Amino acid sequence: MLVEEARDVDAGTEVIVGGLRDPSFGPVVLTGLGGIFTEVYEDTSHRIAPIDAAEAREAIEELTAIELLEGYRGRDPADVDALADVVAAVGDLVAEHEAISEVDVNPVLATSEGAVALDALVVLGGDA
Repeated sequence: MLVEEARDVDAGTEVIVGGLRDPSFGPVVLTGLGGIFTEVYEDTSHRIAPIDAAEAREAIEELTAIELLEGYRGRDPADVDALADVVAAVGDLVAEHEAISEVDVNPVLATSEGAVALDALVVLGGDA
């Protein structure tokens, strides 16, 4: 069991960051609107991994949800650079470890103070 500091999800925007090993493209990383909205809005952007932070930021900026991350109705903008670092790190993880078939970090809470993973799942099953 792991006990962590409680986070106020209303203090930021929930984002999904994931990775998978696609049979045609190889390692792929994705990001999009997270939490309960992932399946409702299907607002995601994909890249072939590995990627750097600049490409991760481009993927984030393609999202319709970028308006939420930039701040709205007086809310502070999220630290998109910190979020881009998370996206790039998940891409690196999938690209470097063939035993990983899937990574699902949902949600990542993006706030003005950074980005923190609140829940994650790693599925093993690729070639070791």
